[in-house]
Amino acid sequence: MKQIKFIIAILITVSILTELNAQTNEIDSLENLLLQHTSNDTAKASLLNKTASKLLRIDNDKALKYANESYNIANKFDFAKAKAKSSFIIGLYWHINSNFPKAISNYQESLSVYTKLGDKKQISVCLNNIGLIYQTNSTYYQALEYLLKSLKIQEELGNKTVISACLNNIGIIHKEQGNYKLALKYFEKSLNVNKGINNKYGILRNLFNIGKIHKKQGNYQQAIKYYENSLNIAQELNDKEGVSMNIHYIGEIYLLQEKYKQALDKFQESLKIKEKIGDKELNCSSLFSIGTVYLKTKNYSKALSYTEQSLEIAEKHKLLNNQKEIHKQLSQIYIATKKYKQAYQENVLHHKLNDSIFNAQNIKKITSLELKYKFEKEKKITELQQQRKEAIYTEKLKRQKNITNIFFMALFIASIIIFLIYRLYHVKNKTNILLVKKNDEISLHTNLISEQKSEIQVQADKLLEHKNHLEKTVKQRTSELHAEKEKLEESEERFRAIAEQASEGIALTNLKGNYVFVNSAFSKMTGYSEAELLKLTISDMYKKHENIEINSSMFGKPLEFIIKRKNNSTFPILITVNTIQIANKKLLLGMITDISEQKETEKKLQKQNKELNIAKEKAEESDQLKTEFIHNMSHEIRTPLNGILGFSQILGNADNSEKKRKQYIEIIQSSGNQLLQIIDDILEISQLETKQVKISEKEICLNDLLLELFSIFDIKAKENKTPLYLKKGLPDKECRILTDDKKLYNILSILLKNALKFTNTGFIEFGYKLTHTSVNQLEIYVKDTGIGISPRSQEIIFKKFSQEEKSLSRNVGGLGLGLSIAKENTKLLGGKITLESEKGKGTTFYVTIPYKPVDTDTINNISSKEKLTEKQDKYTILLVEDEEVNHLYIETLIENEIEIDCNTIHAKHGKEAVKICRENPEINLILMDLKMPIMNGFEATKLIRKFRPNLPIIAQTAYSTSEEKEQALSIGCDDFISKPISEKTLNEIIIKYLPVV
Repeated sequence: MKQIKFIIAILITVSILTELNAQTNEIDSLENLLLQHTSNDTAKASLLNKTASKLLRIDNDKALKYANESYNIANKFDFAKAKAKSSFIIGLYWHINSNFPKAISNYQESLSVYTKLGDKKQISVCLNNIGLIYQTNSTYYQALEYLLKSLKIQEELGNKTVISACLNNIGIIHKEQGNYKLALKYFEKSLNVNKGINNKYGILRNLFNIGKIHKKQGNYQQAIKYYENSLNIAQELNDKEGVSMNIHYIGEIYLLQEKYKQALDKFQESLKIKEKIGDKELNCSSLFSIGTVYLKTKNYSKALSYTEQSLEIAEKHKLLNNQKEIHKQLSQIYIATKKYKQAYQENVLHHKLNDSIFNAQNIKKITSLELKYKFEKEKKITELQQQRKEAIYTEKLKRQKNITNIFFMALFIASIIIFLIYRLYHVKNKTNILLVKKNDEISLHTNLISEQKSEIQVQADKLLEHKNHLEKTVKQRTSELHAEKEKLEESEERFRAIAEQASEGIALTNLKGNYVFVNSAFSKMTGYSEAELLKLTISDMYKKHENIEINSSMFGKPLEFIIKRKNNSTFPILITVNTIQIANKKLLLGMITDISEQKETEKKLQKQNKELNIAKEKAEESDQLKTEFIHNMSHEIRTPLNGILGFSQILGNADNSEKKRKQYIEIIQSSGNQLLQIIDDILEISQLETKQVKISEKEICLNDLLLELFSIFDIKAKENKTPLYLKKGLPDKECRILTDDKKLYNILSILLKNALKFTNTGFIEFGYKLTHTSVNQLEIYVKDTGIGISPRSQEIIFKKFSQEEKSLSRNVGGLGLGLSIAKENTKLLGGKITLESEKGKGTTFYVTIPYKPVDTDTINNISSKEKLTEKQDKYTILLVEDEEVNHLYIETLIENEIEIDCNTIHAKHGKEAVKICRENPEINLILMDLKMPIMNGFEATKLIRKFRPNLPIIAQTAYSTSEEKEQALSIGCDDFISKPISEKTLNEIIIKYLPVV
């Protein structure tokens, strides 16, 4: 036995010495030792673990082999430390190879053994690694649980490098969950720890993460500050990837702030660094962002070029999220350049990728749940095994305890029997003593009763004497009270005479509020007789809402109240209340004055003051509006002037390159256009006021004008992530009208700009309809779900220089002239502008102008349509589509290219489609998109089939899998077409279900 211990000691010594050798020879030395060590013992288990640890990152399959061998030896000899270490290495192997259930199982076994050994350092490492697996699988609740436990142990151990890493990982989890406040807290804690130990890589990571949080919260200046600090450290460490990432994110903030030049510079600088690194995958985001800048600055050719380069890299490296956003941006570029077919195709690809990513995320969630299930299952098995061992041990203890209990129970029963025998003897003696004592007490009580009888007789004599004395006192007091009564009656007569002569009302009440005296003046005020008042109380005289409660704080002070007359009319009084003593009774004396005339005078004065204040406020408001307009105009003019003058001066520098000169000229032109727009607004409102503007009517297609507005404003709407919808009220033949197109275009541009400015959530919709009153009119509307306008502001919003919320208007700019210009131009067109709005729920502006069709027969055609419920030779198609670009594309095909003459109705989602179908029995065909928000096409089709079983429904989708087609047909669709939809396919499907009449 001593020889074995000696050999183990030698091997451990050799192992320790081996660790001190150079890193290059260490693994070879360890493997040589393993070859020499032929016996399976605890020393070999330790040596195997050490070798496996060194090999893990070099040859992990070999490392797994050594770790398994060590585990078997340690398990055989019950060597806990080696077993824990080998189990941990096996878990690390599976962790590296992404087999998370096996990794967690081995980590848990290692954690269990280290917990019994009390090795806090290794416990913390196991907890941390389990937490990282849950974080990788987005199972944030469990990840936080394990990481926080690990952090607590590391704080006890004082390992600051590991503490900072734990804090940073916890911050990342909170960021992913959207808990930005908590994320910021943990990132800042990690930063403070890293600063304390001068861990520059850790500081770089913390600053970058804090910058991300501020960017998410919209704190752009703070975000730039942290990114710049992170950038400085990355440059100091020569971390080129870190440098490029920080520069790129600073560019993204400039892009969000619409500082396009600064954003472009940063993205291009980041791209150059990434190209030097040689990792083309990194170039994808920079190329995409450069394309975004060119899109926003309307340089569509460059936007297209850079975006397509970004797409090429994303497709090569299978970056699905990047591809999704790139296809969306390409769709916006094609919309801006009016290439609707390409825009439609790119939009379809965007949605395909969106669904693919959504499915991948679902698979990831399922994997996470499977991981959790496997872990919980293995944990339950371990717990059951532990419970079984504990149950066996508990049963053994229970048997031993039962034997002990029986012994003590027998001993206890014997003790009770002995005690009872003793107790009976003791009670008998005590009872005898008590009987003797009780006889003595009875004799004593008999003597006391005799003494009390003598005392009672003495008291009876004294009471008789006191009675005689009281009878004499009562007779004397009765005569005194009679005299006092006569004096009081005389005093009351004097008081009554004085009260009746008083011009003010006088009333006496008891403390309960009942009247005991009133004078004639008070009776005259109220219309009650004296007898009627004496039956009433104070509360009966006051209005129901008056809460009268007399207290000492009211005494001696004049108080105002409103009381009722007998005829239920009311009048104001001034009353002073005091307490008086009459015949030893405390009463309340009220002196009452009718102040009706005084109140009427006060009301007149208040009305005059109110009118003066209103006039003053109007004058001040007018002055304030003018002052604010001057300040606002000064700011709005100086901003572009600053760009013009500043860059004009820089252009004079001979050192400028041709590229920079071109950029400066573009900025000057842009600033000039901005200044020109401001001047145009001021001149236009001036000309409108002086009646110098004349209208110039010409023939226009209203649908084309609205479509042009849509193509311009849809780009900005998509940037704001606000859906923009267009609804046309008439076909192209009937919407050709005579009007001033420039003024109508200007009016609708102003309304759409305002809608985009003040709408952050929801949607914007514009369109028109023909109204039939005494005169046919076109009612054009612009509807948004923005901040809304308060009722008070609705009265002044069309006045010059008026803006509802000054703070908000300062943020979005403007002189407050837009709606004034729109109103005056609408008047010139012979129409009027109105609005409907509710604060916080959005606004709808209505522009009503005369309907002047170019074709005089159009009015007759419209009249005949009104008489007939539906033209028999014209069909109605319901187009259910959430994407406005797709809707416009298909609507254009139906109206201009299809052989059958059809009307179209648009629904944005399934719920709206069901409602329209119920309200419009004339619908002959439905083109149903399957993928939509609120209610998808599958659900909508099922509901429509319940009340329109024979209505043809054609499913349309960007996906043409056999499963989806079968699903569409099974729920009630008659046919199926895949996007992108060609003119030929659409024509064939419509002719099939709507034959030519």
